[in-house]
Amino acid sequence: MPAELQTTLDFIRALRVNNGTEWFHGHRSKYEAACDAFAQFIEKDHPDPDLLRYKQFMAEHRFTDVDVLSPDFVDQVVAVCQAIKPS
Repeated sequence: MPAELQTTLDFIRALRVNNGTEWFHGHRSKYEAACDAFAQFIEKDHPDPDLLRYKQFMAEHRFTDVDVLSPDFVDQVVAVCQAIKPS
């Protein structure tokens, strides 16, 4: 296992056992080291690691009045939602 990933997993295991605010604040430096290690691990293999920092996305699709009033409008909305769903 890569050292970066091991650092992160070690912190997560310790957090699982000691999941409290006081413990967390006392081990903040280990938390920050685990975050940095995980970021290094991801940046090695991900083609565009900056995209991983985003926590939301926005998409837009414009429907015409004719679309909205058509009997298959719900099917159109479902198709658009499926097309923009992140994979």
